Amino acid sequence: MTATGAASRTGKTISLVKHASPNGHLQQLLGKIIGYLAILDSVLAVILIIAAVIRGENLIALLPFLAMLFIATIPIAMPSSFAVANAVEAKVLSQHHVLVSDLTGIQEAANLNLLLVDKTGTITANKPSVVAFQNTSTLTDDEVLALAVGATDERHPSVVDTAIQNAAAKTASPASQVTKYVPFTPGLGYSQATVTVDGQAPKTVRLGAYRVLSAQAENTPIISREILSRGRSVAVLADNQLLGVYILQDQPRSTSRQAIADLQQRGIQVIMLTGDHQPTAATIAGEVGLSGQVLSFSDITDTTDIGQLAGIADVVPENKLAITKQLQSAGYIVGMTGDGVNDAPALKQADVGIAVENAVDLAKQSARMVLMTPGLTPIVDILDSGHRVYQRMMTWAITKLSRTAELTLFLTLGYLWLGNIPLSLNAMVLVAILNDLVTLVLGTDNTVISHQPEQWNLKKLSRIAILLASGWTIVGFGLLAWLHVTGVTPGRISTLLFIYLIFSAMVTILMTRTTRHFWKSRPSNAVVTAIGGNCVLTLVLSWIGLGIAQVTVTSTIIVIGLVLLTGIGLSFLPLGNLANQD
Repeated sequence: MTATGAASRTGKTISLVKHASPNGHLQQLLGKIIGYLAILDSVLAVILIIAAVIRGENLIALLPFLAMLFIATIPIAMPSSFAVANAVEAKVLSQHHVLVSDLTGIQEAANLNLLLVDKTGTITANKPSVVAFQNTSTLTDDEVLALAVGATDERHPSVVDTAIQNAAAKTASPASQVTKYVPFTPGLGYSQATVTVDGQAPKTVRLGAYRVLSAQAENTPIISREILSRGRSVAVLADNQLLGVYILQDQPRSTSRQAIADLQQRGIQVIMLTGDHQPTAATIAGEVGLSGQVLSFSDITDTTDIGQLAGIADVVPENKLAITKQLQSAGYIVGMTGDGVNDAPALKQADVGIAVENAVDLAKQSARMVLMTPGLTPIVDILDSGHRVYQRMMTWAITKLSRTAELTLFLTLGYLWLGNIPLSLNAMVLVAILNDLVTLVLGTDNTVISHQPEQWNLKKLSRIAILLASGWTIVGFGLLAWLHVTGVTPGRISTLLFIYLIFSAMVTILMTRTTRHFWKSRPSNAVVTAIGGNCVLTLVLSWIGLGIAQVTVTSTIIVIGLVLLTGIGLSFLPLGNLANQD
């Protein structure tokens, strides 16, 4: 029976590709951050409205401030900031011969802790050769080889076809004539041809996997397990009689062992996937430094911890999607390498799908990355880029949380105490705009690579943000109280608070980008320029009184000194690990 369209093997594969897709971990985290900020703003808005009603104040006059509360929550610069961070690393990866088709794959690479690797073509060179043969017929070895060659594809040979043809070229096997050739397909599991050797009666010859053709054979010869364990077993069947089994071996690439060791040192569990039998798979796994069990896919149960295996044998293409989903359900951040059409669903489902150098077009379209050079070595470069994006986005997330909380809490407390908003509407708009201008260039910041998988920990982010926001708010409220008590006019109070909020935000960015004291770690030129430009623009607007009340240079220096002292003090708080590991 022949299936066509959506019911065909290719159609089913394309359907799986369309439905396979993981949820982005960073997007989930940011959604939670925005949700928490929205809750905070809603609570503060309710408090302000209740206070205004109790005091009998005009609610209409409060509307601009309430609008600014929620505008401050909206991550206006988030898409641009993330696009810049990922685009910068995409350019870096292109220089390492890695093409990026989906930018989110870069940021997911920082969290990657398990990598599924195809043996053939990735760990090995995918250039197998015949290393052994067991004849199970009365024909000579050369006659069997001639029949096997007749069942190979001469125009578009597969790696198996090439191995058989190369073996025949080294012998004096008789010539064969071929008619009615049917090429190999995954559905059949073998190629078939009508072959005539040395004028003998034509035979219907099939060439394919031993496990497939042995089930079709009318004879039941015993094949040595030692022979089968040595490599890929390819059987020759003629008129339903098993003539023999060729053993093909594909040698590991010279770079595979070191590349796997490098990945393991980065805290990544590497699991080899192969269609070979378990003994063959175990041998290859040992040769490339993969320690642990190698199980056949059929031996895996619901209680098997796949994440602790060194390899999985007897894997057919459809199994790869199931393995990927099972590992993701177990909490792993999964990477996957592949090259074939049937690898496409698993590549699309994986958190970091990587198509290897010789991959087909559908695999490349389904993957987030495409390697342009053979082997696993470029994956380390992908990890490095992922860690840099992670660290820059950690800075963004902590800064966004702390700055928003500081602004909203500070202004709310000021309103409850004074009965009016201590910051003018113009100043509030400038704070929102100038802060976002700096976050746009955080994607270019200097970083130091972390060598273990990262985790987006919202509790950790929130704790750091709360500590920073609390410190800045307390000091800022003290500044407001001092300015109010000393009789400074509301307009000048607004401008000085504007200076305080901008400079404290800039210092927060410098603090959250490093685990060391912020004055010991230099940002990138773009970040230095943005921060410096922000500070200069703030001072110019404040000194000339453009859009805000004019203040003196002396009062400005006092506020900046207060910000620096507070920043130095906050840098000694037990904030834990911040964005970078330097």
